[in-house]
Amino acid sequence: MVRSLKKWVDDFTLFERCLISINIIMSITLMIVYQDYGVIGAIGFVASVTNTICVVLVAKRRISNFIWGIIGVSTYTVVAFWHGNTGEWTIHAFWYLPMNIVGWYLWAKNKNSDTVAADVISKKLTVKQSVIVYSLTAIGTLIFAYIISLEGLHLFIYNQTFEHGFSKYLTDSFSSILAVTAMILMAKRYREQWVLWIIINITNLFLWGIFIFDPMMILMWSCFLVNSVYGWLKWQKAN
Repeated sequence: MVRSLKKWVDDFTLFERCLISINIIMSITLMIVYQDYGVIGAIGFVASVTNTICVVLVAKRRISNFIWGIIGVSTYTVVAFWHGNTGEWTIHAFWYLPMNIVGWYLWAKNKNSDTVAADVISKKLTVKQSVIVYSLTAIGTLIFAYIISLEGLHLFIYNQTFEHGFSKYLTDSFSSILAVTAMILMAKRYREQWVLWIIINITNLFLWGIFIFDPMMILMWSCFLVNSVYGWLKWQKAN
């Protein structure tokens, strides 16, 4: 078991090890500083660490990212629900979670070897595909923002209403709908997913840093942002 763990760790570059280590150390530090030892704090810690490992593995084009992704998505869903981020938790629960399974299957069909750690062959969108994808994303964002801003929906789900302006729901919706698009591109192995992940990560930093302050989630999305730039560069150099 120790040998297997060492082999797994050795597969990461120095940058990747540092990013994961920083996330773990900072996550523990935040729990201590804010004395966040409750259930949600613990779930947030697991979400931050597992999701960071997941995105690093995506950048490496490793199929094993989906194993960590399933854990990360499940725990993040709980945290987002707790804070009333309707767009975030619904997208993660009803889209990210099943898409991790679909993505796992699609990547397994297009890998470079027979091992689970194999990397996959990436693709690039055509101009026509780009126009269609981004137009549908923009329309979906406006529709979803209106839906999750409805007070009746808040009363039904949370038994309360929230004093947020429409800008909060638009931010939540933009991040969520863009994530739907990015996850499809990821499952289909398109490089353009990384541009969307960069935008999503910046948007979520605003969501968790301005509208709802949660240091653990700010740390997680900061790690995501660094990794998304790293992933973009790695996939650009890929086949």
